[in-house]
Amino acid sequence: MRGLLRFAAVLACLAAITVGTMALAACAASEGSTSPSPSPSSSSTAELERMDRDFELEQLRQENESLQAALMTARLERRAAATELRERLSRSVTASASEQHLSRHPGLRRLVRDYFAALLQGRAPGKLGEQGRKRLRAFLPAGSPALARVRYLELGKLAASKEAPWPAGMVTKSLAVVHSLSVNEKGDRASIVVYPIHEFWAYVDDQGEVRTGEFDMQTEDAWNATMEEGPHRLTVVRRAGVWKITDDFAVGGEQDVPGMMRDGGAPRQVWRAEARRIAARTAERIPVPAGVQAIFERFLTLLNEHRYHETDALFVGGHGYRGYMFADPQGDWQYALKWIGGFDPLSEIAVASYPDIPFVVEVSGPTYENGGYDYAGGGMLGPSMWIARKSGGEWRIVGAGTGPPIGAGGFWR
Repeated sequence: MRGLLRFAAVLACLAAITVGTMALAACAASEGSTSPSPSPSSSSTAELERMDRDFELEQLRQENESLQAALMTARLERRAAATELRERLSRSVTASASEQHLSRHPGLRRLVRDYFAALLQGRAPGKLGEQGRKRLRAFLPAGSPALARVRYLELGKLAASKEAPWPAGMVTKSLAVVHSLSVNEKGDRASIVVYPIHEFWAYVDDQGEVRTGEFDMQTEDAWNATMEEGPHRLTVVRRAGVWKITDDFAVGGEQDVPGMMRDGGAPRQVWRAEARRIAARTAERIPVPAGVQAIFERFLTLLNEHRYHETDALFVGGHGYRGYMFADPQGDWQYALKWIGGFDPLSEIAVASYPDIPFVVEVSGPTYENGGYDYAGGGMLGPSMWIARKSGGEWRIVGAGTGPPIGAGGFWR
């Protein structure tokens, strides 16, 4: 309610300023059409009055622009708040533990908020972008490789937009959601995984309409040509009471991080070193719990024995597989598990699925032509992505993919 009242007040002020501007303009036009030829002294007075009117009109114009910016900022704040609420509601009780932990470290919350606001500004063209990239020095130690890497990445995003100018008067806001947080016992070191990252924009178009959106390549505007951000893992340390980011590691979502750095002017040895670092880091995999492997083996056994209804107990929601999903439901065929593996824990699919666990399954068995499974586009003969959830101490299958899994950082054995 407070936000709505502030919004109404902004609109009222904006209307008052606009009316005032029109009245001053009408007054100036009226006086210009009826005044007699001035004497030398009255000419000086008229000149002073004109200068006063021009000054007042300029003040009103600036105030009008400020109110428009405030109006657009208020809209973006409401949109960001609604997005944040939706993100929180969509996460489980387990995931909310990170929010509870973060509430005990307001300095870290501010660090994340301000850092990603600077990153958003740093991808802007012209002086605004220069200012944003300079602001990054406040978050990372001077001369650190992390500072150089993140600057090259921001310049790469700018290059992706071909440095197209932002619309006049455009305002922006970022919303960086903390996915997980771990702080050591001394409270001077922390690791923060940030995802998702929303970057909003708003401006007044040539028709006077306020346009709002998000940097996600959903428009044809050249300045919006930056791909969606993947998860970031921040490593931070506290020195003399101040938190500093010593590393910002990002595998990338839809974007190629080393390629972006190269396009941003990074020397060959720098972006190639980042590519090697990402390759080494993404070789890690989330271990597949024994319970997940056991339940999938049980699932294949029930299919081989054509006991379809019993598969219901293996799935969240109690909906398993049925005979109509197979070309020959009672055929003499056998499915076997070839391998099952996990994803890179910092990949977009793994972070977005938490607390569920995504995993990759490859199964050998009959094709549809040989009486086997072929329902809704496939998903049995892998590799394909599946998701598991632990509930009440037991693992259950949440859902199966219908094609090869796509996850940042790779997904194979």
